[in-house]
Formats: sequence, C-alpha cells, structure tokens
Amino acid sequence: KMKTRIAELDFIKGIMIFLVVAFHLNLVISTYPVATSVVYVFHIPTFLIISGYLANVEKDFKTYLKGLGRLIVPYLFFESIYILMIFFLGRYLNANNSISELTVIDFFKKILIEPAGIYWYIHTLIYCSISYYLSYKLLKLKDWNALLCMGIILYVFIIITGSSMKMENIIYYIIGV
Repeated sequence: KMKTRIAELDFIKGIMIFLVVAFHLNLVISTYPVATSVVYVFHIPTFLIISGYLANVEKDFKTYLKGLGRLIVPYLFFESIYILMIFFLGRYLNANNSISELTVIDFFKKILIEPAGIYWYIHTLIYCSISYYLSYKLLKLKDWNALLCMGIILYVFIIITGSSMKMENIIYYIIGV
C-alpha cells in the first residue's frame, strides 16, 4: 500500500527544520534575539500540530505498535546516549545541563518522565500518540470526548509522575488531531 505525501506539509516541515537548527545556534540567537523570540513562538507548535494532524489511529494494534516503535527505539537509543554523555562529559565540557549524579533510577526517570535535553519532542510525541490511541481506539471515544480524554490522560500523567512534559505542547498536538 503506497503512502501519499502532502507536499505542502513537507514544505512547511522543511522550513521548520531549518528554523529549529538555525535558531539553536548561539551565533544566530545572539545576533538576532528578536527573531529568535518570534521563531520560538511558532516552530515547535507547528511541528506538533502537523504531527497530530498526520497521526492515524485507524490501524490494528500490531500496525500501531510497529509505528510507535519507530519513535520509541530511536528515542531510547539517543536519549540514553545523551544522558550518559552529559553525565560523564558534561561538567568537563562545561555543558549547560550536565548531570552530577546518576543512579539507575535517575536514568530511567529521565528516559520515561523527564528527558534530559533535545529529545523531549520525541518523548512528547510518544505519550501523545499513546493517549490518542487509548482514547480513540481502545476506549472508543469520538470527537471532543476523545480529545478531552487525551488531554486528561496526559495531564494526570504529568501530575502523578511530575513529568516535565508541557501541557501547551500536548494541546498543540491535540489541535492537530
């Protein structure tokens, strides 16, 4: 089965990728502080809205898990490397977010609840995708009820775990859905 792409969304995502990379460079941030503030208002929300829009829960559980695995496996791999690098090398490289102590529990807490850095976006997508599937497919809710349920599931997750996930990012994903 061939997937069709939406060229306009690919174009928008390409522009957003460029902006994310450009406005994470210290030279750009320090040279264009006002532009940086403006870009930060819309670049990540745009990605999350598009991700919610393109999300599809009309698949069987096996196919859904396969798609979710395409997020989880790279996230676990790269977030683990990131955490270990900022623990072992962060203070020597004068990194902004070095970790001074890291137990096994701290490691898993960072992966599951509080991503240590740049992979927070994938972490958010994983949890939004799971709540979407739970609300629409497993609980069989529709329309506003499902959207509300998604928000409640994620809000309760944040409250119970103390997750660093932000509700505004969840809302952008839900808007896309």
